Amino acid sequence: MKGNSGFSLIEIVIAAAIVLILAGVLIPQLSTYFDQQRITDTATTLASVRDGITDKTNGYFAKVAINPGRVSQLSNRPTANNAAVDDNSCGAQVTGAQQTSWDNNAPFVKFLIPRSGLPTAVGTAEDTLNRVPSSATVGVTKIVFKTVDQTDITALDVAVDAGDGATTGAIQWTTTPLVMYYVIPLNNGKHAYVRNLTNGKTVHLRTDSDAFVEEIRVLAGAGHAVKVRAELVALAASHPSDGWDA
Repeated sequence: MKGNSGFSLIEIVIAAAIVLILAGVLIPQLSTYFDQQRITDTATTLASVRDGITDKTNGYFAKVAINPGRVSQLSNRPTANNAAVDDNSCGAQVTGAQQTSWDNNAPFVKFLIPRSGLPTAVGTAEDTLNRVPSSATVGVTKIVFKTVDQTDITALDVAVDAGDGATTGAIQWTTTPLVMYYVIPLNNGKHAYVRNLTNGKTVHLRTDSDAFVEEIRVLAGAGHAVKVRAELVALAASHPSDGWDA
């Protein structure tokens, strides 16, 4: 009598049931993982743009002596003497000398930003930066997202600002209409980002403020004194006018 090398109907049904059970467990987990990865990738991209503008040593302002009026200027040569095409953050034209400084130091991010806007995993931001106020040595510039989902905004707020809400921190938004802003402080090196160990929030503080001193004290008390001191000494040496040794 020949042996039967095939599968019986009951074996096929059992195998199919097992596959369905595994799929029911794994698919939601994979979906959650990919959603979290999208948020992480977007936060990383936005932080790279922020640093490309504000880094005290190699940022756009440090090298070109103006703040960009468009996100794409971090990777695309700005047109000189034509504010309608390329302006600085205050709406003025880019001079020939500033364009030369860009040539000597660009790019300011490690990826290409097209003129059509900043692509991220949660949507494409507008190319034009929103500077407030429009003429000052301090203030903020905002990356504007007009096609983004509220769920993604909330997740980004948690990832970047520990969920501090719509009106504070780096991730801010309005609901009517739904617009998200990534807020970048412009202070010519007089502020610093400090991660609060208690609530997980990253705060942006003046280096000569009591709040900054208190955050540094907490970090030192938590065992980070040597590292903090080394960073402050290095910053004071490279930027003596910014108050790091105050």
